Amino acid sequence: MIKLFQSKGVALLFLLFLALPGCIAVGPLSPKKLKSEKSVVIKGESFSEDVDLTELLDFSPSVPGVMKAVVGGNLVFEKCNFYQFIAHAKKDGKEYVVELKGDLVFDQCLFRDTVNLDYLTVNGDFYAGNSEFMGPASFNYAWFKGRNNIFTNAVFYRDAWFNKAIFENRVHFFKTHFQQAALFQQTVFKGRSFFGAARFDGYTEFANSRFLQDLNMSKAEVKGRSNFGHMYVVMEAIFNNMLFTKEADFTQSVFLQAPEFFDTEFKGGQKGVSEE
Repeated sequence: MIKLFQSKGVALLFLLFLALPGCIAVGPLSPKKLKSEKSVVIKGESFSEDVDLTELLDFSPSVPGVMKAVVGGNLVFEKCNFYQFIAHAKKDGKEYVVELKGDLVFDQCLFRDTVNLDYLTVNGDFYAGNSEFMGPASFNYAWFKGRNNIFTNAVFYRDAWFNKAIFENRVHFFKTHFQQAALFQQTVFKGRSFFGAARFDGYTEFANSRFLQDLNMSKAEVKGRSNFGHMYVVMEAIFNNMLFTKEADFTQSVFLQAPEFFDTEFKGGQKGVSEE
């Protein structure tokens, strides 16, 4: 049984949205609200149909083959219930992509089906703490430019894709639960990255990802097969007190500082980890 909003987690900056000046009144999402430069705050709304930004926004040519729409203010959802949430589409041979100038917040939200945020650009902070993704969730090629990008205590019941995404600053996946595949292939983490106490039940991949600052996965559990091969970490790489149930592959990963694997157990064996 799914228990909604099962943990309170980290609120951080987003309590400030309760008192944001110039916010549009709380209520259902509409094209008129999205076109405004003001912040949109929606609380406790249950959406019976898709929220499809590629249908709600006005798009114009960006580069050849790409149509782009821009949301000027913060977009904040608190305790909302969605069917599908879409911010990317391919139509008439063109890509439709969305950019947010401000923050994008999903605080304690439920997504009952597909989430497609491929190619999304978020210039402000991104927050999906304590949210539940019941369908597949895709963030491929997304560009997170804010100072904080937070998925703390989120639950992904189906596959979660973050392939070739870029995180410009800190990213928190603390206690995030991936019940199926978690895919971070060729993902770029420019700030500090926290995956402490995260749970990876299915196939886990960080192959060819780049961590330009610290990577901390202490106390995480990786139950499925995992591929950390060809990973590149510039600063500290901390894998202490972890449990790998099946084989973990670190073949040809590059660590500019010696990685830490203190009290970590590889039940299914490992490749590429020094025995020293």
